[in-house]
Amino acid sequence: MKQQTEQFRIAADDTDRARQFTAQLAATNSPLSWGASVLATVFTVAFFVMLAIFVSHSESIKENPTLTLLMGVLVGSVNQIVNYFFGSSAGSKNSADRFASLANSIVDKPNPSPSVVAAIQAAKKK
Repeated sequence: MKQQTEQFRIAADDTDRARQFTAQLAATNSPLSWGASVLATVFTVAFFVMLAIFVSHSESIKENPTLTLLMGVLVGSVNQIVNYFFGSSAGSKNSADRFASLANSIVDKPNPSPSVVAAIQAAKKK
């Protein structure tokens, strides 16, 4: 649990550094500052085009493994785009904080289930 919490923190720090880097590029009027926005726009438009194709066309389109794979990639990409530009909600952060607190308390003070306690006690009696 502690390792998962650490991995979550590292991922959040990485996202924050990416946002800071983009803000620094924008502050210096670098053309590279448009890179993330342009790619996000391309992927988002492609997602909605593919969604329209899937909704409006026959079953033969939906059974094409290449198009299905492309749609899956675009769904994941749009999810990451939303996370990059809008971040996590305060509710998600509070939930993550509660989870981290719970995970740390479990690691620091293990509380075994009753069946584990019974098994330990039975093993001690032998």
